[in-house]
Amino acid sequence: IARNVLYAPIRLLNNGRTKTCGTPFFVHKSGKTQGFMENTSRIATVTFDISSLSNSLYGKKCRVVYWDNKLQGWIPTGVAQILKYQPKEEAKKTPSATITFKDVASNAVYRVVNSEITPKGSAYGRPFIYDNELSKFIDY
Repeated sequence: IARNVLYAPIRLLNNGRTKTCGTPFFVHKSGKTQGFMENTSRIATVTFDISSLSNSLYGKKCRVVYWDNKLQGWIPTGVAQILKYQPKEEAKKTPSATITFKDVASNAVYRVVNSEITPKGSAYGRPFIYDNELSKFIDY
């Protein structure tokens, strides 16, 4: 099993589709694992590096979605806000700007999406997690 990778255990169904069958987990460089089971009772504030977001979100009303293990789907959480900086421009800066969302379910796998459309497949963008060893949110 590779290190520094986020895993989502899945099983292949008879119709060729897949279904998540376990809790997503991250394997750190050290080999330790960190599981992600959403906690809607414990609300958090999350901050993401804008340079990690899709440029298609610039100027859009964005919100965080999290993977719900029980419902097997992406659930909106937190307060939506406008992305005021272009991610590709921010990627050229050190450090780049961040965007913060309040009232988000804790200990989950997150994505930042345009809140005005219903994303499908890869339109959800890259997942973010809180890396316990680095003590910060990172994208994968």
